[in-house]
Amino acid sequence: MYGIYLDTETTSTSAGQIAELSLIVEDYETHQYIGAYNYFFKVDDMTDGAFKVHGFSKEMLESLSDGKRFGDRYPEFKQYLDDACLVAHNEAFDESFLSMELWRLGISYSPKLRVCTMNYFKDIIKIPARTMRYGRYKNPKLSEVLEYLHIDTAKVQEYTSTLFKCDSSSFHDSRFDTTAIYVIINVLRDMNSGRTEWVQKFCKA
Repeated sequence: MYGIYLDTETTSTSAGQIAELSLIVEDYETHQYIGAYNYFFKVDDMTDGAFKVHGFSKEMLESLSDGKRFGDRYPEFKQYLDDACLVAHNEAFDESFLSMELWRLGISYSPKLRVCTMNYFKDIIKIPARTMRYGRYKNPKLSEVLEYLHIDTAKVQEYTSTLFKCDSSSFHDSRFDTTAIYVIINVLRDMNSGRTEWVQKFCKA
């Protein structure tokens, strides 16, 4: 079984397509790192709201993807998704887009296990909500989780460049967000086990 840390950039907030998908894969039992993978996909449309978030236009994605759609690249990461624990920030959002893309390919998808760092930290960080509609506390942003754990954003950016062999990236680039989630989980593992490897490498003094 695989632990898959992932993030998506999409064409809209619902019922759209995945524009960028980043995965960091590890062995679920041993936590041994397997690899980091990033994919851009050709899409049919891009809403203005989504473009303002991630900056990928339909034309840019045509070039970045070499004209390949989700279905063209799916065989490259299928083996990981088939036996996966998905780990994401707002996991339900990313899973919904994965499921929609796979449904278009005639595939019904549900991961074996799920972990959502947003839900996990909501009642730990306890950021007061503006309204009581969704409870006393708001869902923390990924940046707020990094800040809570004293994780250095610049070090996450450097690690993103190393793992994905890319230029510097930041929030709302799937590569950075996926790396940030991976670092968060490993810092938590350190804290729970008494180890210090990830804390020393990524956390501010």
